Amino acid sequence: MLATLADKPFSSPDWYFEPKLDGYRVIAMVRGGKVKLLSRRGIDSTGRYDNLVPELAKQPGDLVLDGEVVMLDDQGKICFQCLQDYLQERRAAEAENRPTRHPLYYVFDILYRDGQDLTGTAYQKRRKLLEKVLVAGRYIRLIDSFPAEGETIYQHRSTRASRA
Repeated sequence: MLATLADKPFSSPDWYFEPKLDGYRVIAMVRGGKVKLLSRRGIDSTGRYDNLVPELAKQPGDLVLDGEVVMLDDQGKICFQCLQDYLQERRAAEAENRPTRHPLYYVFDILYRDGQDLTGTAYQKRRKLLEKVLVAGRYIRLIDSFPAEGETIYQHRSTRASRA
């Protein structure tokens, strides 16, 4: 799914609303404890975000998850520039043995589970399944979702993406 523009904020009982993230869209494929991360264009990004791999490998069963990789700034807000800086400086920091912050993966959808393609399943059912099966951790988080409350989400868009 790609975001689409609307003329103004709205609320609807037929919609689920989530905070806007400012990162990179990533599909996480988990099979038999092995993890592969793919960009929206299908480029293997596993090495870029290798800190996510151990927590994703512990997910129950075989899964395909859809989410966004983000970085937080010192105030705990999502910071796209911080993510770009991380990607540029990561290798240099590792070579110099300097500590680095690590990206987070906010999961917002489940597309596949244990042999079942879920893309034709209603979002509400996929969301409930995701809430049930996702094992959140230090770097893996479930994005908050708000049924029907688009205007409320819009008014609070400057708040943090999720409770840590």
